[in-house]
Amino acid sequence: MKRSLSQLRASVERIYQNQKTAEQNAGQIIAHVYPEQKPSITNLIHYLTLRREDLRAMQDDLHDAGLSSLASAESHAMRQVQAVLQRLEVVIPQKEISVLDAATGARLLQHRATELFGPKEIDSIPHLMVTFESGMAKNYMAVKALVKAGMNIARINSAHDNPEEWEKMIANVRKAAQVTGKSCKIYLDLAGPKIRTILLGKGRKKGRLKLKEQTRFLLAETGAPFDKKEKVVGCTLAGVVKDLRKGDRVLFDDELFEAIVEVPDDEMATLRVTRVSAAKPSLKPEKGINFPDTELSVRCLTDYDKSVIPLL
Repeated sequence: MKRSLSQLRASVERIYQNQKTAEQNAGQIIAHVYPEQKPSITNLIHYLTLRREDLRAMQDDLHDAGLSSLASAESHAMRQVQAVLQRLEVVIPQKEISVLDAATGARLLQHRATELFGPKEIDSIPHLMVTFESGMAKNYMAVKALVKAGMNIARINSAHDNPEEWEKMIANVRKAAQVTGKSCKIYLDLAGPKIRTILLGKGRKKGRLKLKEQTRFLLAETGAPFDKKEKVVGCTLAGVVKDLRKGDRVLFDDELFEAIVEVPDDEMATLRVTRVSAAKPSLKPEKGINFPDTELSVRCLTDYDKSVIPLL
């Protein structure tokens, strides 16, 4: 059903209030970033708040009313919402008006992109990142060809190969950039803590656990007491189970399996499968686990990651 202007105004005002609340709640985070980064981190908070909304229902109504549909506000999320409210005759105090309007936000976004990814020869072509495979450590000519073809960022994944090969890749990129006169940044991707599945109970011998929608199973610490005849999935990273709360989502195998926490526990939580998108509904070992709703207490930087950072 099409919304009236007063209904649209109420919906957008609610989004605006959510943005202000999110900024207030993130006050300590904002306070700890460099002063020149504060507008950007604040805008990110506003944007994430905006994108949590399902805007599809109101976008057509906003468009029909001659207003912004709020679909392209990455660089100025709050100001876009404020502009819509002002068109709907909502008075916003001058002190609340965001400093990041469309023009200022676009300039800042361009500046940040250039600072992070380097300059581009053609503005209409996006920055190009290429992930290196092992052979790039020994194949300088291939690296040079990529730089000449427009590679702006060379990505090295520290979860693969070894420091000696990474150093050779880095040397090849720097040499190619110097020879060609082109800019190419180096992005060293830290492995981080590995959160992977372990089959601890039923299915462990066959290497697969059948999971259908509404199936209940346990997510357990490897040392927890459990019956090996039950459906039990372990996690390669110790200490995550205690952080789970009732209602938290847990995603497995690149989101092919989605489950929700029904009964949290320090060592063994009960989960229920809510969605299966895999062609074959079997969860295998060494598949990724994601916790989108959970604040994990484990450290995001491992000792291994810290040993890799000095390479750059």
